[in-house]
Amino acid sequence: MDKIFARMGCRDDMTTNASAFALEMREVGHVFRSATDNSLILIDDLGLSTTDEDCFSLSLAICDALAKMRAFSFFTTSDAALAQLQFQHLNIDICHFVVVTQDRVRGGRHVPRLNCADYSFSSIASTSFNDSFQSPMDEPSKQGGDT
Repeated sequence: MDKIFARMGCRDDMTTNASAFALEMREVGHVFRSATDNSLILIDDLGLSTTDEDCFSLSLAICDALAKMRAFSFFTTSDAALAQLQFQHLNIDICHFVVVTQDRVRGGRHVPRLNCADYSFSSIASTSFNDSFQSPMDEPSKQGGDT
């Protein structure tokens, strides 16, 4: 492995006057310009600041390009429709999993299962194998009910 790239988060950048979408495109563009077949690429929930249709189209095109690049890539999404890529490229495996937590804040355990729900890096990182990660999703709801 020669390089590691990670594209995560959904935020605007006020210092450069860039929207979340512009930042995503800039960062993904950097990955495609700089990655090699020996790179590791991590992309988490791309296109959250766009419409569902735009998000799907963008994710489909980027996953297709990643498959052709042949770098080892993880692309997390909650859009199950992207599973169709598995039938277009032999080098794509679709993995579904669920995270079961023991309490609302910490102390989760990872239970791998096939054909369950997709979760993003935020949910993965909040499990017990990475106690150093802090996520707003880990905080209990302030509305006083189960969500």
